[in-house]
Amino acid sequence: MNIVSYEYYTTEYLGESVPETDFPRYDRRAESIIRNITKGATDNFDSLTPQTQTAVKDAICAQIDYFWEYGLEIAMTGNQGGGFTVGKVSVTNGAGVKTGAPSTVCPLVIEYLEQTGLLGPQVDTMDKPFLWWT
Repeated sequence: MNIVSYEYYTTEYLGESVPETDFPRYDRRAESIIRNITKGATDNFDSLTPQTQTAVKDAICAQIDYFWEYGLEIAMTGNQGGGFTVGKVSVTNGAGVKTGAPSTVCPLVIEYLEQTGLLGPQVDTMDKPFLWWT
């Protein structure tokens, strides 16, 4: 889709985390998440209102930062790797331990898209609380 450019990410959204060399990888995955939760409504990006376009761009940027913060593996699977070794010291947490983000979708994404009308009924919003809130 390529809705968000690195220039938008750094100058408009004011993202600082993702280096330009890694940006296309994170952007592709973030845009895929946004496309999925909007059931493809972002495919016709140019037909959206300017306010909705900005909300979609900001949602993609938030998702990029979320993936950067949690790591793509943790954010996608919820599993942390088996550990690490530095010199003679080895730390393990056991394979398959759930330590990642509670959701693949950044909560800020929902906030950005909630008022656009692009979210389907399957996506929890503030007026329809997440199950764990009840």
